[in-house]
Amino acid sequence: MSPLGPLERSLIYHPAKSAAGVASRQAPDLEDAHFESADGTQLHGIFMDHPNPVAVALWMHGNAGNVSHRIDSLRLLNQRHRLAVLVFDYRGYGRSEGDGIPTQLLKEAATELAPSLAKLLNKSFQTGTTPQEWRDATITPIYKQKGKKSDPSNYRPISLLPIISKV
Repeated sequence: MSPLGPLERSLIYHPAKSAAGVASRQAPDLEDAHFESADGTQLHGIFMDHPNPVAVALWMHGNAGNVSHRIDSLRLLNQRHRLAVLVFDYRGYGRSEGDGIPTQLLKEAATELAPSLAKLLNKSFQTGTTPQEWRDATITPIYKQKGKKSDPSNYRPISLLPIISKV
C-alpha cells in the first residue's frame, strides 16, 4: 500500500447517495427543486428564496455529502449576502438520478480514458472484486403501451446501471 494512501483518500470526494429527507421538512424556508436536464435525467436541489434578492446564485454541488448537508452555507449566502439560492446535486448524487459520469464525457475522452479504464477493469477482473457502485442498479418500470396503467403486469422492469458498468 502506498504511504500516500490516506492523503489520496482524503482528497477524493465521497458523495452521499441519499439526501437527508425533504428540504421543506427540514426548514420552512427551504423548497425542494426537481427539474430535468437536457438528456431527461431528473435532478434534485434545494431553493431558498429571499424577499429582496440582489442576485440569484446557482450552486452546482458535487463534492462530499449532498445538498442537504449544505443548508448552513445556503442560509449564509441567503441572509448575509441577500441572495436567492438554488443548489443542486450533480447527476448520481443526493436525490439526483444518473451515475455521475455523463455518457458524452466517456465518448469524447475515450482515447485518453481507455488506458486507465482498462487497467482499472483488468484489476477488477484479476482480483474478482467489483465496486458496489458498479453492481447497483436502479429498476425502473416502463409501461408496455397496452392495458391499464394501474395494472402492474402492464409494465416491464428496466435495469439502469452506472455507465462505467457498461464499458
